[in-house]
This record gives sequence, structure tokens and C-alpha cells, in this order.
Amino acid sequence: MSFQIVPDDATNKSRAFTSVDGYFTDSAYEPPKVPILYDAIRNNTQQALSNVVPVDYNSIVEMTVYNDDPMEHVFHLHGHVFQVVGHGTQLNLVPQPSGNKPMYPERDTIAVPGCKIRKPGGAPGGPGDEGLCGGSKGYVRIRFVANNPGAWLFHCHIEWHMMQGLVITFVSGADKLAKTRVPPRIIDGCARSGVKLPAARYWSSLPSSA
Repeated sequence: MSFQIVPDDATNKSRAFTSVDGYFTDSAYEPPKVPILYDAIRNNTQQALSNVVPVDYNSIVEMTVYNDDPMEHVFHLHGHVFQVVGHGTQLNLVPQPSGNKPMYPERDTIAVPGCKIRKPGGAPGGPGDEGLCGGSKGYVRIRFVANNPGAWLFHCHIEWHMMQGLVITFVSGADKLAKTRVPPRIIDGCARSGVKLPAARYWSSLPSSA
């Protein structure tokens, strides 16, 4: 995953443009008209520009987040705890000595380092110019087991960056979500908004004495 927060000529505001290999490129996130979880429950095609990444239930997901911004970004994953298996600055890596299996730290939030700003003299448009960071992006590599069916946000924890669209959603175990039981007030509220959920009310199979 890589991202840039840059001015958007269409809206005259700064927006996050996010890429995930194999899924979308330079996607400017837009909040879905129908919550992503409800589309998953109904087995509908996910809406364009909602930055959805489907993952198989119980699969191991490993993702590298690249930061082409001098500012550090703090990312948070809902619904899972991930391992931090790498971090640093791209193109400036120090090989790790071989040895026993490492014990990776586990968490649900991680800071992605900022990029390394190019050296003085690397003027924009000049010889050897590779952009603000000169190609040395900050990165974090995370790994988690997708063993919690649902629609789970992965987003920058800086609130205004999230509002700009620095968000993706992992949908895990989509085949299991059709059997999801949701509270009646959610089903009724969706119905009033024109969204019909073919989901069982969460108490429907409980004994009458419960």
C-alpha cells in the first residue's frame, strides 16, 4: 500500500490518493453510500472508490505501507492485532543477521516513518530529481491472520487525514457474513433508508426463556 496527500484540482482540497497492488491505483476514497459491511452481508459488489480489499478467511495477510510524505503517519487496524515484521526507510535497509526466529511485536496501531528528504541541491525538475523524498520512502510491514469475519477499517489515526480519505477496508470471510446476525434496530433502520438486509435478527434462534 502506498499513498500521497496532494491537492485535488477537482475539489480544490487536499485529498489522499491510495494504491494497493492488484486492487486499485491512485484511488481517492469516497464514503460508501451503503455501509461496506451491509454490501458484504448481501453479497453485493463493493462500491467503486470505497477502497475495499477482500481477503480469505483465516488467510495470513502481509502488507507493506509506503510513506512518500516527510510527515509520520499513524495507522490503526480494526478487528485484529498485527505483527510488525519490518520498518525503516526504503533503499536504506540494514540486513539483519540470521539467527533464531524473531519475536515480532504485536499491536493494532503503528507509526509509518516519514520519507527521507532529498539532499540540498536536488531542486525540483533538476538533474536526478526524484521528488520530495528522492525515492527513499518510509515504510512499515505488518502481518495479521484474517480470522475475524467482517469489514475492518485500516486508516491513518490523524483524524483530518482520515477525513481526506486515507482509509482502506479489509473484508474478511465474506462467505460467512451472509449468516451474520445483526440487531433488529439495525435491520429496521436500514429498511427505513431503503436498504434491505437479508440477515437474521440476532436473537431469532434463542430459546424463548433466554
